[in-house]
Amino acid sequence: MTRNARAAAILVSALLGAPLLAAAQEAGPAANAGTSSEPRRDAVAAILRTPRQEAATSLADQHARALRALGFDVLPEAQPLLADSRLSTDAARAMLALDERRAMSMIFAAIPRTSLSTQLVGFVWFLEHEGSLAGPLGPEAHAAASRVLVRIESTSMAELALYTIGMVGSAADFPLLEEFASNQAFGGQGLRTASQAALSRLGSRPHIEGIRAQLAEPLPARPGYQQGLRVAQVLRQAGFAANATLVPAVCAHMADPAIGDFDIRIEPARIAASALSLILEPVTEQRPRGAPRRSLDEWKTYCAQL
Repeated sequence: MTRNARAAAILVSALLGAPLLAAAQEAGPAANAGTSSEPRRDAVAAILRTPRQEAATSLADQHARALRALGFDVLPEAQPLLADSRLSTDAARAMLALDERRAMSMIFAAIPRTSLSTQLVGFVWFLEHEGSLAGPLGPEAHAAASRVLVRIESTSMAELALYTIGMVGSAADFPLLEEFASNQAFGGQGLRTASQAALSRLGSRPHIEGIRAQLAEPLPARPGYQQGLRVAQVLRQAGFAANATLVPAVCAHMADPAIGDFDIRIEPARIAASALSLILEPVTEQRPRGAPRRSLDEWKTYCAQL
């Protein structure tokens, strides 16, 4: 083991314990193995195979710390592992922990050649961090989502791709989204819902008015569970649409009762509050995800004053 590799192994040991020390020792020579990529990739894979050692630290952060200790740029070596059925999920999460924007760019570039689990990690991460990522990575996200929709291997991934296009697309995407929105194939409800939400997000007036009209229908005095599911779905669509003209229609459901029993319970008021937060308090670089948001009671007061 070279001096640099030994130093990396010692650091890994101090941070993460004996199992990762063994992985780093096994991979150590590869960290300085000239220009050959395969030994370096083996070094990355060895660390990604290591199980979680710290209860207070996520596996992704644990792997990221160990990967930094290898002493070379690990992202190009980790990218091919996004197609590995055993390591793809851990590779994607560790890459995101190392460098969010570079990792997202690499994940999008590899879709759909990656595993479905990698696609899931990538799309979900992007949708949850759209406020900071859509600007720099919007075209790459759109291209990856479009490729997924050319040949659908998983309806779940196709739904995430439709939501992604809703986040970063334009009116030019209306024909594609309308095609999915009007598809009445059995089992296509999720695709229809996602495409309708994407159209409303991109400003399609008929779809925004459709949400408004559905929200205008009050729940019956004793709503059933399916009725609760319906209003919850429409409220979530309103939140995704992020259209301020829908605020009064969303507010109309702040007084809706909870529906269901203790095991399966829908609370339209809380879902409405979440929708209002998405519309009026979106995540941005100026207002990050962890910034304070209004509580349910505060939203009720806000709606009462409209």
